[in-house]
Amino acid sequence: MSSSLSSNQLEKLKREIRECSERREQSLNQLKEWIIKHPFISNFNMDETILLAFIRARKYRMDRVFESIDKSSILMKVHNEWFDYKGEKLQRGVDLYDTGFLKVMKQRDNEGRRILHSDDIFLPFLRAKKYEMNKTYESIEKTVFFIKHHKNWSDWRGENLKRVIDLYDTGFLVVLKERDYEGRRIIVCRNRLDIAKFTADDVFRLYVLLFTALQNEEATQICGAIVIEDYSLGITMNFMMMFPIKHSYDFAIQLKSTPVRLKHLLIVGLPSFATNALNIFKHGLSDTIKKRLQVLNEFCEIKKYIDMSLLPKEYSNSGKYSKAEMLEAFKPWLLYHAEKIGNIFNNVEVDFRKVDAYKHHYVDENIGSFRKLEID
Repeated sequence: MSSSLSSNQLEKLKREIRECSERREQSLNQLKEWIIKHPFISNFNMDETILLAFIRARKYRMDRVFESIDKSSILMKVHNEWFDYKGEKLQRGVDLYDTGFLKVMKQRDNEGRRILHSDDIFLPFLRAKKYEMNKTYESIEKTVFFIKHHKNWSDWRGENLKRVIDLYDTGFLVVLKERDYEGRRIIVCRNRLDIAKFTADDVFRLYVLLFTALQNEEATQICGAIVIEDYSLGITMNFMMMFPIKHSYDFAIQLKSTPVRLKHLLIVGLPSFATNALNIFKHGLSDTIKKRLQVLNEFCEIKKYIDMSLLPKEYSNSGKYSKAEMLEAFKPWLLYHAEKIGNIFNNVEVDFRKVDAYKHHYVDENIGSFRKLEID
């Protein structure tokens, strides 16, 4: 057994793959004998590191190991050009790698896993819906409809970008510097806003940019995120009146189709006059997110869901980093998505007159209430 494995990795090897030295040797011998007697495969590389990779990937289920080697061998011969790393082909492969098309993260995650990052725009949607293709198609459709219907929320150019970053710099919304023990991103929004300076569009624009940035984090695709909406410091009726009901409902619909897996949505200290707004917002959420939405009375109650030491020093006595440090740490990733990537669906055109299945999600821009909005 390789001495390069950490104690945690060795424990994981026993627990998840159920490997021990006796079983490893027995399975290696069985696989070598099977390869030698194979009716149509010959000259297979018998390096035990390679053989162990197949065995461990299938958790010692030898019938699946045999099937995997069969299929891999056939694939390599049918598409042998994919496995030719000589001369010019090697150079082209390295040139592509150097563009950053595919990245191997320098550090492993907290469970010792290697993380590959690709700029493939569809991976976040596939992972958010656990590769259930019908749900993935629906998620992409709804995301496109949402972005085209509220296209100003994904316009991060010029003055719009300046306003978004100014709002971010106030600490209205903080992405915690460290993930929790399950690798989840934690976002805290303490809803204190200078309503004389910022608008509802600024707030929605920041949220859309945030979720665009989060969906392209490999670890967040896999582990998900926790969002904490904190109203415990007090909000006014004027603050609530900033947000048109139909826009809040549309944003809730977007939450259930965004390719970010929300593991918890915690609403803290919501005043009684905002209860109706919350109920309307909940109508737009998926059943899964509704189950994960918790309404808490006080901020200290979030300790049931997160480690309080992960919070900024200003929010928790056990915090390790200041709010300013956390804002500065995530800001480059936010700016990268605003300035370099933009929104991946901005150029898509949608004729809403032909989208019968989604007409009830949208209302005329001149209507400020739900008078014409049907809620299932």
